[in-house]
Amino acid sequence: GQSILEHNVPSSPFYVIILQGHGTFTDGGGREQAVGPNMLLTFDPGENHSVFTTDEDLIFLGILHAVSSARPGVVGGEMARED
Repeated sequence: GQSILEHNVPSSPFYVIILQGHGTFTDGGGREQAVGPNMLLTFDPGENHSVFTTDEDLIFLGILHAVSSARPGVVGGEMARED
């Protein structure tokens, strides 16, 4: 299987949409949640989380708000590119 070690997003909520496959997300308190397609997970700013799978690919989309410390006053994306 594959895994992403415990980490967090310090200044943004983190939303995860499971697109394909099955796996297990673990929150900072060690609680495990089995996940599968079409599930939505939400993590508070700074909340630790990790994910692992045992025998299949897990495809998910992670969404977070703009991280203010990355580029102050700038929203990401091609249209917001600084000259």
